[in-house]
Amino acid sequence: MKKTILLIIEGTYPWYRGGVSEWVHQYLHAFSDCNILILQIASEPYVTLNIDQAIYEIPPNLIEFKRISLPDLANDWYYFRYPWSHTIIDTVKLFMRSVSLIHVTNTGFAGWLGTQLATYYKQPLLLTEHAVYWKEIEMGAVALECGYMLENAKYNRREVVSIFKQFAHETYLRAYKTISVSQHNLNYQRTLGANSPVYIPNGINHHLIDDQPADMTRNDMVIGWVGRCAKMKNPMRFFEVIETMHNYRLINVRFIMMLSFAGEAGLEDEINKQAKNYHYLEVIWNEKAINYIHKFDALCITSYNESQPLVLFEALSQNVLPFGWKAGDANAKYGLFIEQHEPATVLVNKLMTVWNNKVYWSEELQSKKKLLKAEHTWEKIFSKYRTLMSGN
Repeated sequence: MKKTILLIIEGTYPWYRGGVSEWVHQYLHAFSDCNILILQIASEPYVTLNIDQAIYEIPPNLIEFKRISLPDLANDWYYFRYPWSHTIIDTVKLFMRSVSLIHVTNTGFAGWLGTQLATYYKQPLLLTEHAVYWKEIEMGAVALECGYMLENAKYNRREVVSIFKQFAHETYLRAYKTISVSQHNLNYQRTLGANSPVYIPNGINHHLIDDQPADMTRNDMVIGWVGRCAKMKNPMRFFEVIETMHNYRLINVRFIMMLSFAGEAGLEDEINKQAKNYHYLEVIWNEKAINYIHKFDALCITSYNESQPLVLFEALSQNVLPFGWKAGDANAKYGLFIEQHEPATVLVNKLMTVWNNKVYWSEELQSKKKLLKAEHTWEKIFSKYRTLMSGN
């Protein structure tokens, strides 16, 4: 009899691309021998989208996909949380009969709901934390993964941080194992009660890794930026890099900026307006990054906060060198990075020093691609998950 797993997620899969969506997609294929039920907590626009509009192919082992609305933080969370969770407990009771494991992908609403379902139905709870929500809120995040706009909350930002810290604490205590996709976030997990959290990284399909060395015969350079159009990704900082290179009169440099909608309309307008100032910048919306990233020579990371951005590995697989400001696991292990407080001039100087030494550039790429093959293929990653899940 096939094992049945309930996977509780928030937000974007299967309609929008991104690190968590790709992880869910790979998870479904890695556990093709299991039946998977997905319970998705979503707000607009995700809660009303049709499954036929999915941009990911839905595999046959996904036997149930159920969306539920998130609780409204415009109301009193402490009063409404249990009525909300009890409604869902009742809603899912039919398919919970076959479930033998509950797996949650964050310590936000999905994590807290997972603790309630695991306790009520007496099932083991496994946590894979892709991002530390309370930290992102503390740093100024405008919206959550599920699409909820924080400006609509009844509480001030400090109070919302406190609520999400409590979510995290309760999830860590209930989970039989806590996994982080980011080495950087392990200490945050321990601080709030996680017992011996395990690091299992993000990855990439091994067949997407280009085994050929980078073409170092060209003098022209293409610099890319990829990510959600969200304040936490800090896309406006990319224009500082563009402007700095323009001031240096580096005429053989072009730029490609790939963005996906994140519900922050004001930021979208700001980017489109700013982009008109640069004829050597191409802006692409809502396209699959892997179809364009091979055109880049370097990928710029500008985020205020990160866990372990999947785009790092997509870039390295195609001989593209990441560079930018340190954030989470985006650091010297995977590219050329400077501290958050340092200006774009320091970053551009660092980048161009390496670019102008083609031997060094090639060596940097090859060493990091070797790491990619050793640690970051989906096959190796989900083999580790199987080991952790084998006893449940």
